[in-house]
Amino acid sequence: EIHDCRRRGLGTLLYETGALWMHERGLPFYASGIQAKEAKDSWASLTSRGLVKSAKEGEHVRRIFDVDALLAERPELYPLNLTPDPE
Repeated sequence: EIHDCRRRGLGTLLYETGALWMHERGLPFYASGIQAKEAKDSWASLTSRGLVKSAKEGEHVRRIFDVDALLAERPELYPLNLTPDPE
């Protein structure tokens, strides 16, 4: 049986987690220039929440996930703990 998981926040949660993981490593989390409709919708939602900033790189403007804005909104997310608990 296939379940439709669209519009339940999973994509947003994955973007938030990925952005935090990259932030901990000193890396920016960019939006891709080529996106499926669902990804575009997720980035539009993030933008409406104030979690996306723009940066000019040469002739192009890149969208970057604003981790500082995310942590101001949800400070409980940091520090990110993705390491498994010792057994």
